[in-house]
Amino acid sequence: MKNKSQNSLKVIIFALFLININLSAQDNPIANFSHIKSCDGPTINFTDLSTDPNGHSIVSWSWQFGDGQNSSLQNPVHVYSSTAVYTVSLTVQNDVGGSHSVYLVVYAMPFSANIFSTTSVSCFGGSDGSATAGANYGNSPYSYLWSNMSTAPTAGGLSAGVYNVTVTDNTGCTAVAGTTINQPTELLATINGSECIPMDTMGWAIVNATGGTTPYMYFWSNGVSTSYTYVDIGTYSVTVVDANGCAAYAMFSATDNCHYTLSGYVYDDANGNCIFDEGETPIPGAVVYSSPGPFYGYTNADGLYALPLTPGTYNLFADLPSDWIGVTCPASGFLSVYIDSEDDSLFNINFGTEVTSECAQLEVYTNSSTFRPCFERYSSSIVINTGNITATGVYVEMEFDDDLIPVSSTPAWTSQSGNTYTFNLDDIEPFTQEIITVYFDVTCDLSLLGQTRCITSHVYPDVPCGETDPEWDHSSVMVEGECVDGTNVSFTITNTGDPVDGDMDGTSEYRVFENENLIYTGDFQLTGGESMVVNWPANGMAIRLEADQRPGHPGSSNPQETIEGCGDETGISYGFITSYPYDDEDHFIDVECKILVNSCDPNDKSVSPAGLTENHYVDNFTPLTYHINFQNTGTDTAYTVIIRDTLPELLDVLTVQPGPTSHPCEFTIYGEGILMWTFNDIDLVDSTTNEPLSHGFVSFTAEQIEIPVNEYGAVISNEADIYFDFNLPVITEPAWVTIWELPLTITIVPENEKSAIEVSVFPNPVNDIANFKVTGISEGTMLNFEMTDITGKKVCNLNNLDNNGFSVNRNYLKPGIYLYKITTDKEMISNGKLIVD
Repeated sequence: MKNKSQNSLKVIIFALFLININLSAQDNPIANFSHIKSCDGPTINFTDLSTDPNGHSIVSWSWQFGDGQNSSLQNPVHVYSSTAVYTVSLTVQNDVGGSHSVYLVVYAMPFSANIFSTTSVSCFGGSDGSATAGANYGNSPYSYLWSNMSTAPTAGGLSAGVYNVTVTDNTGCTAVAGTTINQPTELLATINGSECIPMDTMGWAIVNATGGTTPYMYFWSNGVSTSYTYVDIGTYSVTVVDANGCAAYAMFSATDNCHYTLSGYVYDDANGNCIFDEGETPIPGAVVYSSPGPFYGYTNADGLYALPLTPGTYNLFADLPSDWIGVTCPASGFLSVYIDSEDDSLFNINFGTEVTSECAQLEVYTNSSTFRPCFERYSSSIVINTGNITATGVYVEMEFDDDLIPVSSTPAWTSQSGNTYTFNLDDIEPFTQEIITVYFDVTCDLSLLGQTRCITSHVYPDVPCGETDPEWDHSSVMVEGECVDGTNVSFTITNTGDPVDGDMDGTSEYRVFENENLIYTGDFQLTGGESMVVNWPANGMAIRLEADQRPGHPGSSNPQETIEGCGDETGISYGFITSYPYDDEDHFIDVECKILVNSCDPNDKSVSPAGLTENHYVDNFTPLTYHINFQNTGTDTAYTVIIRDTLPELLDVLTVQPGPTSHPCEFTIYGEGILMWTFNDIDLVDSTTNEPLSHGFVSFTAEQIEIPVNEYGAVISNEADIYFDFNLPVITEPAWVTIWELPLTITIVPENEKSAIEVSVFPNPVNDIANFKVTGISEGTMLNFEMTDITGKKVCNLNNLDNNGFSVNRNYLKPGIYLYKITTDKEMISNGKLIVD
């Protein structure tokens, strides 16, 4: 057993060992140093700052300067061969053998100053710029002295200019830095616009902002917040504010005491003296235009036009609203004028006209609000006498498709027969018009959505003015179509000319389309009163037949019919009636068709024809009719509505024909082809107060500018601006079409896939025997013939007839209309009407 003395000795020795260890750790010095570099950087004075916390003496110093050089001096001065960044170490040792090392990064770089941030002046001429300076590789602290005498690191309140700063470190080294404080260009606002507002027009103003910092905000005195506004007579101001809050101010005044550089009248020079004498008739609706330009003026009800032209030489032309008058004063047909200065005024630059042929030419145009099931809608038709003598015995027949049910009208209709309503009108003087407004219900059946319904207006007398083309053979073609039992589309082509005198002296072509594709062409030649039936299998597609008039036929009729929704209900195509031109290019007839919709943008613009396929293809020779709807969707009555429409360059301004409008208004053409309708005192209620009365519309027709075939594919796009009082304009979505060569495709239909069965009957009306000729049917097929009167009573029944043709004797039949159908044992191949005189 070990005794206690042995254990105590071990404890003492262990304690002494621990004490010895602790004493050794405490004997180390603490290395530290500072350095001051020369202003140019490479020469550095190192100062030893090492200490020994135990009071021992430090006896040695070992410097490693990071460039391969070393020193044992306590406070060495070292010169680096190149400016760079070095890691310097110092190791010190005391008199009991303790040591310690320290490492510091030393920048052997020249002292420099820099500008590390600046703030530009916000607004031109301001003093809110600033610059902040700093120092590199010096001995802090630093002092600053700016060229504007500021002594802070950041100099504020600076205007645009060049600034320098001198930075001094604590050893007296100095460095200089400089910077430029920028400013935006001066924010300026100028207004261009209608300093004078011509008669029957509205003015406009647009502010042009330059300088400052985009984007801009606009604050007009009339509450408008866009760069442009329309203006009436008065003074307007606008404040333009840029992204930095800088502002510019401009003022603008518009007056009706206008200085027109050129104005005059278009009139009927009844006595031929080339002077607008008292009692002579002014010509409204004439377009006066200048070349160069062109710039346009439009004569008002007094025959007055005005053109604000800049100084220069111009030729002036008058495009007249009637084919039956011509410009005679001046004899050349145009006027040459010279405008010396902006202050120059030319008055009574007049155009005299005379009658070239006495004629009362009646034109009718119909427009309507949208067709919406379960709602009352209305149409407006204007009847204009663009001839030069009074039109007498005037009446209009308006045919409304099924599901459009007239309720009332102004004036009241004179008579009604089925869907046709007749309006007897007063005599119409030259260049005046009558208006017919019809209110009608749309059948409350939502299954009608997507289908098309039409209103056809025909004004009488419809005898064309001028001499008849001697090439015309006095035939006149009409096309009617119907869906028969959902299996066939049956078209009847009729020559409505008189027998013998109206016989076609040659063939004309007819074309059958499925949707937008041309799939069949054929020829026909009919005697006066003869009809031919073309049947086509119904497959749900829109089936259309067009037939040509004979050469020299008066007017511009395009006989045609489109049948939609016949046949396979799973593949029914709608919307193609409005894709094609209507048969209404004759001045005395107008067709207004619309697709039935449930709801739509209340402010929109559409074009007719709408064009084929999603590319809206139309040919280059089709006039385009535009319809602009507007609705007051605000919270109060609108007292003034103005619509502006700038025509695209591919529409001919001189062919513009304004159409019906929902309310009385002033129409004009001005500038470089701007159409404008102004509804003063319209008092259009808001849609919340009275939805039906919150709507309105305008319309116009224009012809295209003919372009070379290699430019086909050009798009005619057009939008309209609608202003309600002094609010921002509502800009419609563009209405657009693409000029293309039509028809799009021709498909040859094999005989074993589809046959076009043609049935012709002649004469029709019949006095004795009606002859039926059937082509396109399989040889040997026997035919059955059945005919009833209009009450449905069967009056004739013939079976097993020769399929090449057969005859029906009128025998005892009374004069009237009879309905027939021709069948095989399997199907009906034709039906139609036979008129017995």
